Amino acid sequence: MAAAADDATIKNRHINKFYLPGASSNTVESYININNKRWGDFNTVGAPQRWNRLIRSIGTMPSIAHSTNISDVTYGCVPGTDANSFVIGFDLEKVPQATASGENVTTGGLVSIHLQNVGAGAASPTRAYLVASYSAVLELKDTGAFVYS
Repeated sequence: MAAAADDATIKNRHINKFYLPGASSNTVESYININNKRWGDFNTVGAPQRWNRLIRSIGTMPSIAHSTNISDVTYGCVPGTDANSFVIGFDLEKVPQATASGENVTTGGLVSIHLQNVGAGAASPTRAYLVASYSAVLELKDTGAFVYS
């Protein structure tokens, strides 16, 4: 298979298409509920606001040394331009830039993600990938391994 054909095939795989239609750029809305507590008093509206929340949640907003491979165009910040890198991130730490200050869901808490205006008809989403990361300490001893969270 030629390199150009292989590149086209890779770009069209579902895992590589985080699609947001251009018509939804300024209208996409989201928020998250954890243990019956809503995070964000108001919906986050528009791709530019979501972009700001994403780069803050992954820690690249205040960083000179780190960046993302997602531009504002591929994320969907330009109205009318379809996005292929639309990802939503929620920073749930209670203390900004701190670890282990988030909401505890180890006892079976409920997490609900709410999305609106992410497409309609043929342009509506067909799947979602959810990734949760958390902080914990792993202690390795000759008597075994212990996780502290």
